[in-house]
This record gives sequence, C-alpha cells and structure tokens, in this order.
Amino acid sequence: MMILMLIAGIGCLLAGVLAIGFGIPVKEFSFGNTLIVTGVIGACAGLIILGVSAVLRELKNIAARLGSGLPSDRRRRERLFVEPRPIRRSFRRRRSGLAVDGTLIGTVARGRNGSGPRPQRSVGGA
Repeated sequence: MMILMLIAGIGCLLAGVLAIGFGIPVKEFSFGNTLIVTGVIGACAGLIILGVSAVLRELKNIAARLGSGLPSDRRRRERLFVEPRPIRRSFRRRRSGLAVDGTLIGTVARGRNGSGPRPQRSVGGA
C-alpha cells in the first residue's frame, strides 16, 4: 500500500507539472489558465499523497519497534483484561406509605440511609 501511494503521488505530481508546462505557452487564453490551475491542483495533490506515504512509512517503523506490546503470559493478559462484573439490580417496585390501619410500611419506615427505623419526632414539649 505504501508503494502504491508513493507511485500515485509521483504520478499526480508529474501530471500537474506537465499540465502547468502545457498551459504556460497559451496563458493568454482561458484554456491556458485552466491548464495552469489544474496543474497546480494536481501537483499539490501529488505532494500531499507523497507526504501521507512518508507518514505511513514512519508509522510502520514505529509499529515494528514497539512490537505487539502485549505480554505473552496468559495470566498476565487475564490480569490486564478483566471482564466487568454484571450489575445486579432489583426491578421490583417497592411499596411505601401508610397501611389501612395507619402503620408505616416499606421504605418510609426506614431511616434516611435505609438502615433502620426512622427516629420519632415528638410533637409538643417533651
């Protein structure tokens, strides 16, 4: 792929320079101006493709230097890639409120953190 990009970049660059060369003698006409503009665009595209191929070559060199980067021992891999535990959720609807006889039921009867009974507030002076 890198060689293909290199060949395409050189081809675009040469086609652009060739179009500029053909457009210079007839620059007074609109066809000459069109050839020059297309040649410049083609030459710039060729240079960009050459730059991308150089970046690709350097990335391949970096990847070759780094190697795989993963430990070969299976236990070490298992420690690195731990499967997440599933979250257990209860989808039952909890009832809360007052029963028919006036007693508290459900989560209302528990404290703020749900650990125990809610403290009684005294109404009046005591």
